[in-house]
Amino acid sequence: MLLFGWIVLSVALAAVTLLPMFNCSDWKIRCWEFPRLQIFVLATLCCIFGLYINFSLAAENVNSLITWSITLLNVWVMGYQAKWLYRFLPWMEKTSRACKQPNSEQVGLKVLVANVLMKNQHKDELISLVKQTKPDIVITLESDKDWQCALDRGIAYDYPYSIKKPLNNLYGMHLYSKLAIEKYEVSYLIEPKIPSFHARVKMPSGQEIKLRVLHPKPPSPTEADYSQSRDAELLVVGKQISKDDVPTIVTGDLNDVAWSRTTREFVKLSGLKDPREGRGFFNTFHAMIPVLRWPLDHIFHSDHFSLVKMEKFKLKGSDHYSLFTELALDKQSVEIKSREHQRQDKDLAKQRMNAENADSHDVPDVE
Repeated sequence: MLLFGWIVLSVALAAVTLLPMFNCSDWKIRCWEFPRLQIFVLATLCCIFGLYINFSLAAENVNSLITWSITLLNVWVMGYQAKWLYRFLPWMEKTSRACKQPNSEQVGLKVLVANVLMKNQHKDELISLVKQTKPDIVITLESDKDWQCALDRGIAYDYPYSIKKPLNNLYGMHLYSKLAIEKYEVSYLIEPKIPSFHARVKMPSGQEIKLRVLHPKPPSPTEADYSQSRDAELLVVGKQISKDDVPTIVTGDLNDVAWSRTTREFVKLSGLKDPREGRGFFNTFHAMIPVLRWPLDHIFHSDHFSLVKMEKFKLKGSDHYSLFTELALDKQSVEIKSREHQRQDKDLAKQRMNAENADSHDVPDVE
């Protein structure tokens, strides 16, 4: 029975590894991009068990052809999943430059992103976290009018600039800033009830940066049957960013994992850096279920920035960890950088945008 269970599990792991290879937006296919780390761990355990069977039970009438084949199948699953995960291991190359502490030639920027869980009643916990971390910009997701009232009372005095879009559909958003917001637009890029923020913010040095906050629908049985709208929103924003050569930050709960095909396409298309590469997974969801945890909350930045530090914080009552990131804006890089974008997978990106009639011209330029 144990041997049969091992074979069934191994074949199942291979099947869910194969499914995302198909260019299909159905949630039942795309959802298997999320648990790549969990699949890798299970395949590793199955591989170890397979080696035990092959070497320890060889004399007990076990069909070695079958057991070795299943063992090799697990090796393939491990290798394929590792291909998507390896770039986030701490010893791999860091695409986002490290900065120990901003100096006179650099300007620091601290951003706190928190998916608060709309029904969460522990609003003082977030206010305490803001006072503890002292970010320059606070971004909340799933925030409604109750959250807005609490934040207005708790932090608005220290954060005089804001963008507010309270909603009771789990897609409300708020942005509170110590830095002047020169211009902003709340846009509904793909879905009519799913907002995104696009802002131009002035740093203390006078340098202006572009900040985009996204929270597209996830492919799931309760949200969206297909991933097309999420994919299109990420890619259409990435295409718009690729036209700029100004300091840019994209952040939010993208409802996509850092290693998915769509997120990788977004990074290549936009030319932005993922500070998690070479530093860890920074899994932010699900905060209450450790074995089912992956990185859904993101921050990407242009090459004008370097990374000082990145942390996640437990927020009581929320199913997400909050993500705190400190960046340093290099004054010289603003003047001399000319970004080089990798233009791979253009056709697939165009196909996914066309599926939702999405165009980069729909993304506010906030010039």
